[in-house]
Amino acid sequence: MIEYIAWAERQQDRTVKHVLTDKGGEFFNNEIDKWYKAHGIVHEPCGPDAPESNPSERMNQTLADMMRAMMKHSGLPSILWTEAALHAAYLRNRVQSKHNGGVAPFERWYNIKPSVRHIRPFGTLGYVFIAKHHRSKLDDKSVALYLVEYSDASTGYKRYFPKTNRIRFVPDVRFC
Repeated sequence: MIEYIAWAERQQDRTVKHVLTDKGGEFFNNEIDKWYKAHGIVHEPCGPDAPESNPSERMNQTLADMMRAMMKHSGLPSILWTEAALHAAYLRNRVQSKHNGGVAPFERWYNIKPSVRHIRPFGTLGYVFIAKHHRSKLDDKSVALYLVEYSDASTGYKRYFPKTNRIRFVPDVRFC
């Protein structure tokens, strides 16, 4: 939590004044209590057995519902559930929210409208070209793969290769 608050303050050039958490041990201990007090941060716990009073818990449920729907629709193996959850969060951060005054969380954080031109459904089939020096004359010129996640660092996609059961970043993909 300490590292996240430091990161958020640097990104936004603002000071965190209030933190709302559940009563998990990672949020309630002497070390973090002293740190909150030293930095003038009010730490407010949500009520016990009331996840509906904690916005983070409610968002976790929303993302889990999206993840399950994407996994079912894609037909991809269940080992990719983490990628589906990250895909759901990526999408959710680019959708307008009435709680943010009709602004997407991405726009509120970065002060720019998010581009959605690159967005494709989770599990979209695509092909990547195999360079001549990586194949023989009789080998396929491309390999099938499936979109599982977006890259934050650059343009491109993280793709699942079913033949090797691996996920890799691929910058140039042709979608079906």
